[in-house]
Amino acid sequence: MVRILVPERLRVLRTFTLALVLVASVGLRSARAQVFEFDGQVTPLAEALLEFSVASGWDVVYADRLVADRETRCRYVGSVATEALACLLRGTGLEARIAADRQVVLVPAGRTVRSRGTLAGYVRDRETGEVLPGAHVFLPDLRRGSVTSRAGYFAFPNLPAGSHRVQVTFIGYAPIDTLLGTAGAPVILRMGSVMVQARPVVIESSGTGRADLGLVPGLVAMPVQQLQQLPASLGGQDLIESLKWMPGVARAGEVTGGLVVRGAGSDQNLYLVDGAPVYHPWHAFSLVSSFQTETFRQIRLYRGAFPAEYGGRLSAVLDAELSDGRRPEPRAVASIGALSARFLIESPITERSSFMLSGRRSYIDRIIGSRHPVEDDSGRRDTLRTGYFFSDWSAKVVFRPDKDARVSASFYTGGDQLDLRLPFDLSLDLDAWLRPSDLLFEIDERWKNSLASIRFERLLAEEWFLTATTYDARYTAHEGAFVQPSLTAAVQSDYDVSIRDLGASVDIDWYRSLYHQLRGGVRVVRRSFESSVDATIGYAPGVVERLRQAGRSDDLELSTFGQSVWHPLRPLHVVSGLRLDWSQEGRYARLSPRLSVQYAIDSRLLVLQAAVSRNHQFLHRIRDRFSFLYDLVSSRWVPSGPDVSPAEGTQVSTGLESRPWNGVEVRVGAYARRSSGMLLPRDEFRAKDGLPGPGIEVGTLLSQYVSGDERSFGTEIGLTVDRGPWIGMVSYTASRTHNRSLVLDDPDWRPARFDVPHALDAFLRWRGSRFSFGASVQWRSGYPVTVPVARYDLGDPLSDGPSAYLYRPTINNGRLPAYFRADLDGSWSFHGLGAAWQVRLQLYNVLTRRNVIDRAYEPTEDGVGVKSRLGLPLIPLIEIRMEL
Repeated sequence: MVRILVPERLRVLRTFTLALVLVASVGLRSARAQVFEFDGQVTPLAEALLEFSVASGWDVVYADRLVADRETRCRYVGSVATEALACLLRGTGLEARIAADRQVVLVPAGRTVRSRGTLAGYVRDRETGEVLPGAHVFLPDLRRGSVTSRAGYFAFPNLPAGSHRVQVTFIGYAPIDTLLGTAGAPVILRMGSVMVQARPVVIESSGTGRADLGLVPGLVAMPVQQLQQLPASLGGQDLIESLKWMPGVARAGEVTGGLVVRGAGSDQNLYLVDGAPVYHPWHAFSLVSSFQTETFRQIRLYRGAFPAEYGGRLSAVLDAELSDGRRPEPRAVASIGALSARFLIESPITERSSFMLSGRRSYIDRIIGSRHPVEDDSGRRDTLRTGYFFSDWSAKVVFRPDKDARVSASFYTGGDQLDLRLPFDLSLDLDAWLRPSDLLFEIDERWKNSLASIRFERLLAEEWFLTATTYDARYTAHEGAFVQPSLTAAVQSDYDVSIRDLGASVDIDWYRSLYHQLRGGVRVVRRSFESSVDATIGYAPGVVERLRQAGRSDDLELSTFGQSVWHPLRPLHVVSGLRLDWSQEGRYARLSPRLSVQYAIDSRLLVLQAAVSRNHQFLHRIRDRFSFLYDLVSSRWVPSGPDVSPAEGTQVSTGLESRPWNGVEVRVGAYARRSSGMLLPRDEFRAKDGLPGPGIEVGTLLSQYVSGDERSFGTEIGLTVDRGPWIGMVSYTASRTHNRSLVLDDPDWRPARFDVPHALDAFLRWRGSRFSFGASVQWRSGYPVTVPVARYDLGDPLSDGPSAYLYRPTINNGRLPAYFRADLDGSWSFHGLGAAWQVRLQLYNVLTRRNVIDRAYEPTEDGVGVKSRLGLPLIPLIEIRMEL
């Protein structure tokens, strides 16, 4: 007998163990043919019900107080279970109500009982109390499952009243297998992590869970504990850098550049932190991202197939949630690495509130200094500057008025600052740089992201859940320059650009039935765009050219969506949605239908998925392609309007997922995408080599681009193994990405800038009690490059000589050599001074292979010269981490 307590203190009599004893004693007979024998003697009712339950195989659910001190005197011999139970209850003042097949509930005679109910609850981390979005919740007896929401909530409405077996699985956590009842308030299920933070070692497998609850092909949902097992970047643990180990995801360059998802440009990705957008999530010229892994509790990356609640981009959505800071005890982490130092503090405030605070700052300016006084032999003095640093600050406060409500306030700010004042000496002679000079240049570059977000979550009823979010997100950039190449000429420029989002959203989840869940919501965003330039070009005394422009525009974007998650058959899940977006600037209204279908041939061995989605993007990122006085490093976003239409894209994707063994996961996917309304450079070979430039007005900048189309298709294969002390991952992508413009002279499809036909990434890590060792390799096809096919000279009788030109009729007709790199890393963990320590050593490019990451062609006297830009050499990196 298994005795289980459920919310109303009901006792459920489970029969499995005692049934085995009964089978052994009376032989193998079905419950229908079982003979019930009660001899009429006075027997405690609880004992008689137990005997009946064992003999019949029925579940008898009752409250302790109902059967306490009650006795039965039943004389019955027969094989009808209902008659036998009625005999046992005769004269006790109780009666039985059928709740489900072979399950009854005892109630006082004459009282009604609910025959249906809702099983609902929250899934949380046992140690920290933080909710676990994306956990798999499954009812094995009914073969129905669901995935917890962003608030960690799940609900199975309209179930037969009584107890049901519930299984909960989540990557990095020990699975739960228990019984829950439909009566009472939503329960809280606490999952224990199998990751030990003081010793970063996996002590046991967390189980593979089921493969049929992901619903959307291309979704990457991983807890932070597993992300921290992936190889680190040059800047340490980096959330976005970790995603490049997934099939179809890569960096646009060796270690710099944005995130390329399925061949699309980085401007087609949407980055969200607690519901607020981040427009430029990079530092150090895209060397490291703004997202530190430890500051987040959950991430979701949608590759192509978005749920209807997401919009505004064509390629991918990264939805990240900051840590709640909810822990039983305060926790502090500090580390120093090759590029920066960081800290993290998490702590409860009261039983119902907690906070998280983190910070990071690079320190190269503190080591070499940012100001350098110099003096020459004549006594003239000057102060040179070589200051650069980046920083991040994030904080979150969470308050829970009760277990069904949650209010959170999030804050993030981060940016870069470059301050240079150096002699204008192109020889790079260090001695010439360490003395005052009349010819010099100054650079003042600053770019910054900031956001504030408030989110309210409330369980309105067991079947209704509300989420409301409001945010203020900004991106600003300043580019200042002063160049004096001669005693009579000077150039001074100040350029500023910014975008600000004021937004709000309200979402409602309705768990309509066991087979149907609905979600709907509205979004409103007010965007403000500002830009200005003030440049002075002095060619000679009295010969000055001035460029002064400023612009501002506003746009209001409204969105509403509806989404349905429907389970018409046990192995079939259908997710359909429709999104409507409206933009005030161009009076554009666009419908974006979404459909995803999943069929589970076997819930673990083989799950098939397919999706088709239509997406629209009302923002375009552009840059001046003429002047080097502005638009050097900043991101300039402009809304769709009368001069430029929204970009549109359709993507079809399929996939299969299998988890054949514990700790082994195999994913295979294929996709095809077609986009239109993309902005392509009108002159692909135009270099920023001018001084004045045409200006920064939106119409002027848009004239440097033409509308184009893009297509992409590919196959992705991923294998993840997490067994015992070993964890490894292999991802392979075969894809092609092309673009074209019918406006240009060459309307044929051509390889896109980051077209990579083949890419293979793999890593393997062994984790011991104190030591950890890992190795990783990356191989991919080289990026496309335009190779000239001829060289010709043009001149006239009045010139000193002919000028050489390169003939490049086809764009991206060549390709760089294949890229290959291998890295090694190891860590040592120990305790000392009351803290847990970890020392980590990484060898970047351990084979010292200098990959060709770019190539330029220039005419020479003898023909065509080739200049190759090489990647980074072998770089040893060390990081020291302390946790209290």
